[in-house]
Amino acid sequence: MSVTPRRTFPPVITASDWGSVFGAAFKTAANRRKRGVAPDGWTMVPRLTNGEVIQVIMGWLAADPSVKAAWPLWYQFAAVAYGWNPTTQRMVTTPKQRDALYPSDLMHELWMSQDALAYDLDKRGITSPRLDLDGSFDDVTMQGAVAAALAEDGGALTWGAPKPTRKATVKPKATAPKADNGLGLALVLGAAWLMFGKQSRRYRRTRG
Repeated sequence: MSVTPRRTFPPVITASDWGSVFGAAFKTAANRRKRGVAPDGWTMVPRLTNGEVIQVIMGWLAADPSVKAAWPLWYQFAAVAYGWNPTTQRMVTTPKQRDALYPSDLMHELWMSQDALAYDLDKRGITSPRLDLDGSFDDVTMQGAVAAALAEDGGALTWGAPKPTRKATVKPKATAPKADNGLGLALVLGAAWLMFGKQSRRYRRTRG
């Protein structure tokens, strides 16, 4: 029987702008979890479990309909949390996977991408800054959305949770990120650097 882990985040975070919402989420995580060193060797960021990462991603996706387009790497970050392995083409949705720490190589990139997303939402004047963090790692709708996005990107899945209802068209030109220890994360890391490197100067100034 699995034990529900202690919550890191409150159910809802609100603020006057999206940047402050992100900052509150970051500080909450930093106060409740040890910080880890990013690949650059000096930036300290809070570690999250895979379950907490899914909560955060679900919160941003629910924040505004434009987020999926503004944050195209959301499903790749989520796939790593679900332990997706392109070799076996399976996700891991067990309590053990939920409670394991998210890979340190990607934790910095995930925080940086959220900061860039918050900046983008503020810049575009998206109103009602609010992050609902009551999502669940076991949410089959979220799992299906990740599966559908991976299938569109060339990663067909066979796993225990319900598959997406719409038929996905496999495009073999792309490969989704690898998730288990020892597998490369170059796609996510490289894409995140290209997409968010310039936009996240504020992050490196204030959260390093």
